[in-house]
Amino acid sequence: MANYVITIGREHGSGGRYLGEELARVLGIKCYDSELIAETAAKSGFAEGFVQSHEEQRPQSFLYSLVTGSAGFMGDQPVSVQLFQAQSDVIRNAARAGSCIIIGRCGNYVLREENVTVVNLFVHAPMFARVARVSERDNLDAAEAERKIKLTDKERQAYYNFFTGEHWGDAKDYDLTIDTSKLGIPGTVTLVQEYLKLRGLI
Repeated sequence: MANYVITIGREHGSGGRYLGEELARVLGIKCYDSELIAETAAKSGFAEGFVQSHEEQRPQSFLYSLVTGSAGFMGDQPVSVQLFQAQSDVIRNAARAGSCIIIGRCGNYVLREENVTVVNLFVHAPMFARVARVSERDNLDAAEAERKIKLTDKERQAYYNFFTGEHWGDAKDYDLTIDTSKLGIPGTVTLVQEYLKLRGLI
């Protein structure tokens, strides 16, 4: 069968990364999440630690950068723009190499003009379910977990909206939007598999 790529946009704590990893396992394809950091570092020339701390960040306003002394420019473009461009090239190369899953990083937008079948998912869940997941995973109390969730979602929304000109989480930009609290990760994997079968992709 022809190659296909699954992109997963996700609210923080909704289980998007776990869904991607489990889908990759059952489908026998690669899942790119943290792996994109190393490959982006190699392509951009920045250190992995630098890429990890600066990826999925939109450029700050020029005035704010002047006030804080964090202009973040190297060459003619802000670092965040250079990283986005480098990471986009890595994502496109991964899509051309074979069927795979891309977690976050505007994957649905980056691959919109690629000659490959793309299935775009957006994963969400009610706040109580996300707080429970993040609290357990990161050893945080409920209030701390909720603060972390809201901050991460705000950053992801700003990043996505800036680089795509679209609205993060807008259903029209995805093939499926899924509440993982309804079926859990295993049930959601089954749901996505059935959708892929109906599309004739597996």
